[in-house]
Amino acid sequence: MAVTLFGEFLLLFQMACVVFLFAYLFSKSRFYTQILEHRATPVTQVFLSIVFGLLSIYGMSTGISFYTANVNIRDFAPLAAGLACGPYIGFGAGLIGFLYRLSLGGTSVYAVAIGPLVAGVIGGLVYYYRDRSLVPVPVAIIITASVESVISLFAVIIRILAGDSAADIMTVVINVALPMIIMTSIAVGVFCFILHNQIRERQVQAEKQQLELEVESKRNLSTIINTISYPVYVLDSDHRFTLVNDSLCRLRRP
Repeated sequence: MAVTLFGEFLLLFQMACVVFLFAYLFSKSRFYTQILEHRATPVTQVFLSIVFGLLSIYGMSTGISFYTANVNIRDFAPLAAGLACGPYIGFGAGLIGFLYRLSLGGTSVYAVAIGPLVAGVIGGLVYYYRDRSLVPVPVAIIITASVESVISLFAVIIRILAGDSAADIMTVVINVALPMIIMTSIAVGVFCFILHNQIRERQVQAEKQQLELEVESKRNLSTIINTISYPVYVLDSDHRFTLVNDSLCRLRRP
């Protein structure tokens, strides 16, 4: 069992690496800039829904089969889309994942297919109720683990109703549900970490530009004041000079 679990985690980590690359590229894109500035057009939202939906399909199609179940990170993309981009994109990505999983058929197909849709909707609602801002990384991990646990619990209930034995259900929980919960939580956490880094970079850049503008404004003000031929000065509340021009300096010079 240890070898099986190691192999599953290794495969999921490889899939997560693709997710990390996507997260970096997405954070640098003009589409995420529109999301951050709350000016995403309907075309942008549809495009991002398709992109995240395709990423959800990738998460399903590259998984590994184990005991009539598939170990993957299918719910990552819709949940990440909802948390980072809002309810419409989260729902759109989840719907694409839902329809794709339905097309594959299989045991408990509805119980499995509902996962991406639920993840996208919950992620979008969290984004909406946080005033359209990205949650902190620890909160994103907790939300992901909770959502994945609920989805896994629903799938387990379906198996119980279908007549699976307790031993079979425990095998699925340990070898399928647990790895998916852990790796999906890690993937969403890293995704949010990368986006938060981009947000901080934008804030630092904005502060730098603001400082440069202030310095330039002071420089221009100083230039203008020094062109005045008569003395100009500014005193603070303690009657100390805070600003003088060259004319005043020449006047006070012995």
